[in-house]
Amino acid sequence: MEKVDLAIIGAGPGGYVAAIRAAQNGKSVVLIEKAELGGVCLNWGCIPTKALLHSAETLRNARQASHCGIEVSSAQANPQAVYDYSREVADTNRKGVEFLLKKNKITVIFGCAKLLSAQKDKVVLAVKNTDESREKNTQNHENTLITAQNVIIATGASPRVLDAAVADGQKILNYKQAMALTAYPKRLLTIGSGAIGLELSWFFHHVGAEVTILEAAPQIFPSADGDISRQLALSLKKQGIAAHSKALFQKIEARDEGVEVHWQNAKGEGQITVVDAVLSAVGMIPHTAELGLEDVGMVLDGGGFIPVNDFMQTPIPNIYAIGDCTGKQMLAHKASAEAELAVAHLCGQNPTPLNYQNIPAALYSQPQLATTGLSEAQAKELGIKLQIGRFPFMASGKARAQNATEGVVKLLFNKENQELVGASILGGEAPEMIGYLTLAIDRKLSVKEMVKTILPHPTLAEAINEAAWGSLRLAIHA
Repeated sequence: MEKVDLAIIGAGPGGYVAAIRAAQNGKSVVLIEKAELGGVCLNWGCIPTKALLHSAETLRNARQASHCGIEVSSAQANPQAVYDYSREVADTNRKGVEFLLKKNKITVIFGCAKLLSAQKDKVVLAVKNTDESREKNTQNHENTLITAQNVIIATGASPRVLDAAVADGQKILNYKQAMALTAYPKRLLTIGSGAIGLELSWFFHHVGAEVTILEAAPQIFPSADGDISRQLALSLKKQGIAAHSKALFQKIEARDEGVEVHWQNAKGEGQITVVDAVLSAVGMIPHTAELGLEDVGMVLDGGGFIPVNDFMQTPIPNIYAIGDCTGKQMLAHKASAEAELAVAHLCGQNPTPLNYQNIPAALYSQPQLATTGLSEAQAKELGIKLQIGRFPFMASGKARAQNATEGVVKLLFNKENQELVGASILGGEAPEMIGYLTLAIDRKLSVKEMVKTILPHPTLAEAINEAAWGSLRLAIHA
């Protein structure tokens, strides 16, 4: 039986970060992974999707290059080469994680972990090998028993499956199957307009597919501020992507010529759209089954998520849980932050709990979108009187030079104390810019403190200061 200070189940952006940080704090660590180091994010999510988007954006830019005096005679996508590029990017990153784990002397075991017992001073786990994991293990870890003082569960989530749209890998696709295509559908319908649905829809549209998006919620990209979502929907329409909100998917019928999708529009009218493939992107469900949680007395919530306190402890104090399996925002950087928090707590470092209202979210299709803090609707629900500043990228010299004038920066200030409480950016390099605003909210910066920060010219980020000045009705360029 292997004895360690900490056993971690799942090697995604929560698990491997926790492993490295714990090792840096002097803990002996075993990291258990049933599939691939880096988890879904690195292998089939955050990273390879950005490679696909880069390919599609490069193709789009080549086709539109004449606006700046560049003539490209021919530009087209090679599906196999695009796929190979995305896999190369993912593989390189995965090897980087493997190197970091070895550098920090972390024992990695591939297999399926199950909790057997939990006591005050130890937790016992069993790791069962599969044919795939047996090939990956560099040492003999056949059906290993592990005793750990603490355990961190970081098992992530998997795609939610609609009963009427079960993926078959051909006509009905989940995100992983869609990313692995080496022949693109000419017509695609996507169910769901979260980050996965929108990014893959944008990719397929710009490599040549006719794309329709169905979203049951009142707006496209439901987590966004209302007016930002409306601008995004208008942009998608302008690009040729048909995005429908308040659209209820009903059923799919296979036809010789494709797939017949029955749905209801916002007016309650029945619609039929015939496509070559359907992408189901209706959210994720936690990986919490078959972990033996019930055997150690753990009770999951109604959604199958693991309940945790402010320090990521489950009701069993020496078992922690982080990332998608605990709910809240299903974001890689949130999982990594929870990993830092859980390790600091089990190491007795008295950490500060996370502020879940100020975790940024991003969309990487064009126009890019990023948000942090409160939305306008959330602020009003809390009774916060707002002072709002906006600045359009069409008034930015850098944006015009890059032919990227679409979008806006929107800042929400508390009218009483002038502190920034929320921010949205549509357009530009929104995800690269949102970190400054996350920090501003965290440090409770006021509008007057923000405008004192000198930003380089010309940059897209200047729009942030202009929006801040705009909240005071003092913007220079708008």
